Amino acid sequence: MMTSERRSKTLTAVLMITPFVITYLTVFAYPVYKMFALSFTNAPLVGEGEWVGFDNYLKLLNQKLFFTSVWNTGYFVVLTVIPNTLIGLGLALMVVRLKGWLQSLILVLFFLPYILPVSVVTQIWEWVLDQQFGIAQHVIEFVTGRRISVFRDPLWAMPMVALVTIWWTNGFNLLLFIAGLRNIPTDYYEAAMLDGATRWQCFKRITWPLIWPVTALVLTLQLILQLKIFDQVYLMTEGGPFNSTYVLLQLVYREAFRLNHGGLGSAVAVFLFLIIVTVSVLQYQLLRVRGALSDATEIHRQYPSSASYPVRRLHVGLSPLLGGGDVDEAGTGGYQQDDLHPRRLQLLGLLFRPVRDQSRNLVRELARHLDHGHRGRDPDQRHVRLCAVADRLSGKAAPLRDHSRELHGSIPGARRFAIRADVPLRPDQQLGAASSCLSSSSRWS
Repeated sequence: MMTSERRSKTLTAVLMITPFVITYLTVFAYPVYKMFALSFTNAPLVGEGEWVGFDNYLKLLNQKLFFTSVWNTGYFVVLTVIPNTLIGLGLALMVVRLKGWLQSLILVLFFLPYILPVSVVTQIWEWVLDQQFGIAQHVIEFVTGRRISVFRDPLWAMPMVALVTIWWTNGFNLLLFIAGLRNIPTDYYEAAMLDGATRWQCFKRITWPLIWPVTALVLTLQLILQLKIFDQVYLMTEGGPFNSTYVLLQLVYREAFRLNHGGLGSAVAVFLFLIIVTVSVLQYQLLRVRGALSDATEIHRQYPSSASYPVRRLHVGLSPLLGGGDVDEAGTGGYQQDDLHPRRLQLLGLLFRPVRDQSRNLVRELARHLDHGHRGRDPDQRHVRLCAVADRLSGKAAPLRDHSRELHGSIPGARRFAIRADVPLRPDQQLGAASSCLSSSSRWS
């Protein structure tokens, strides 16, 4: 029976994944294979060719236009990736403060350019920047003292293409950042404000560390998209003037579709493909490592005595039920409840949130039992009931103890806060734990 059921599940999984696999192999895997294969031949765009090995790559190294296109692509990436990300973050920080229909209206206005076709976008900006009647020429004339045909000037062409690209694509970054900002609990900011933190301190200590994963994602997506720049350049400047905006994909288009050099065009495409894969993977991994190291360093450097703050409440209310006692920084016993700071919550809140939420629910459940147990019972009956409740809830608290200890072991300088296990409880300890839980739950509500 089990074998038949397993076979049925396997067959269902295979049938459901087959359409995706076929589509992936047809649309992506096979074209990539053909691109690599063509790059080692002298084949035209359509048809067979002879094997020439690395001759196409050697030709690229001897072609001045290839190095020009590589330089221009890198220049465009510098002009767009970081500015686009910073502008999106800045706009998101402002828009997220708005409420109701006004926020929705501003989001629509910023996102509207992103849904426009590139041909419409380039046509709009050609009108705006036109030397004769473009409205942006008044600003250019005020700055430079004269009107400039920006798409025919080598110094202005690429920055203007970058400006158009930022205007066109920034709405998507804005939505990603707003989604990330909405996921940051407002409790962090309220606690920081109560401690007298300024807006800059809130941004530096709360917003920036918690929005960093979204920032890394936006930077990676922007890097991939801007390395593949083609449409805006082709429609606005066609690579000119004097090849000042000639990029790698234009070189692919020139060699493969205009000159019918399929092998050489494939070699350029392989070079760009490898650049995109290598740079994007390295950047994303480095950004992730940077974020993790920054958080760990901040925790260890500034708050070594409170690395387990988000489970502090677990210790305050449930430490005896968990089978251990509190341990201070020196290892002599006893947490200081007033040794709290919102930055610790900001740095470790996400990591310890499951333990915190489960412990909070556990304490509230115990508080309900305590409240019910105090009604209409003599002291002996209350004692027996509270001991029974403590024994039952200690089983629920054991997984929290194990999880918190595992988290402690993964944070520098926090191993000393591990909760001791397998310590028997006396009835007076159970009653003391119940009283602590009841007082703690009243502070959390």
